[in-house]
Amino acid sequence: APAPQTAMLMPAAFNGRNVLSNTRMQGCFSLMLGFDTQIGLPWRAARIADSPIGWMCLNSAKPYREASCSVLVQSTNEWAEAHLEEDPTEIQHRLLTAASELVGFDLSVADHIALHRWRYAATSAPAGQPYLLDPELRLAACGDWCLGSKIEAAFDSAEALGKGLRECLSDNVTVK
Repeated sequence: APAPQTAMLMPAAFNGRNVLSNTRMQGCFSLMLGFDTQIGLPWRAARIADSPIGWMCLNSAKPYREASCSVLVQSTNEWAEAHLEEDPTEIQHRLLTAASELVGFDLSVADHIALHRWRYAATSAPAGQPYLLDPELRLAACGDWCLGSKIEAAFDSAEALGKGLRECLSDNVTVK
């Protein structure tokens, strides 16, 4: 779970509560566009500057996805944070308009259009430690938010927690 949701799940006595409360996450909007035929974009991915859009990619360029065309448009985290609670229809329209301007043709002709709001998409202030563990309460938490924002951070956090739990459990085992 993202750090803010993890904080809501943990009891007040959890020894990682301060770390959770200092962890900061940001939102993002993902606009997914699907076309029955290829639309001929000359690039596979683009980082965008000076726009509500931070990233666009031709998802159908990935292996085994050539039959149709799909484009992913992601807002910047800063823009999403400023517009997180706005009407999704308006957000979709604004991102679709900005994306259409960037590619030079009307993307609203897509056969499939879907918008998803990610309230906790990126970590702007990570926990600064690979996991949180409270042996007394027998509670632990891990996630990308411990170390950064990417999937690699989530994996590293989970792997570190697994090792930490193994050490914790071996310290508490008594052999008779």
